[in-house]
Amino acid sequence: MSLAAHERKLALTLTGIPTAAGHEDRVLAFIEGWVFVRSAHLVLRRDDGGNMLITHRRSPRGVAPLLVTAHLDHPAFVVRRVRQRELDLEFRGGVHHAYFPGARLQVIDAADRTHAARITSLDAKARPFMRITARLAKAAPALRPGDIARWDLPRPAIRKGMLHTHACDALAAVAAALVALDRLLAQPRARHVGLLFTRAEEVG
Repeated sequence: MSLAAHERKLALTLTGIPTAAGHEDRVLAFIEGWVFVRSAHLVLRRDDGGNMLITHRRSPRGVAPLLVTAHLDHPAFVVRRVRQRELDLEFRGGVHHAYFPGARLQVIDAADRTHAARITSLDAKARPFMRITARLAKAAPALRPGDIARWDLPRPAIRKGMLHTHACDALAAVAAALVALDRLLAQPRARHVGLLFTRAEEVG
């Protein structure tokens, strides 16, 4: 579908948000803000695991809901320990081992500042998650266990109608679902349509 300017901005912003299995907080906050603006029409509920269900306030009774679903995480690294310029990380997701040795990373602290690092070792047999060691380009005292790292990729962009971004699987699907539901809000016949967003799909 052709996107309006504000819909393109949503897709670029959302898919650029750092996320990892069990660490989807930034994405959750984005969606909560999106629903808040539309709170006259939409209701958001979260279960004990943090999964999100978004429905119309005037959903028709006796009509089975049609739910569009996507997950909120993406294959990514989670910081386990910081030792001066050395980072111990675990990788949550499934990616071929060839993409790891020597790869450049972006490590994002709690204030959304990005720090450059490079992978120096990989323990692919570690369980439950692969273990990675990386070296920071310079000291980053703000980094803490639980911070997210991802491959050092260009900023999200739409070129020739195609979205190039960090998290197509599945934040691009989340963005598409939000855009679709936003358009359906003007259609009274579509009040049975809702969204279900889940966490930690990348680790089952």
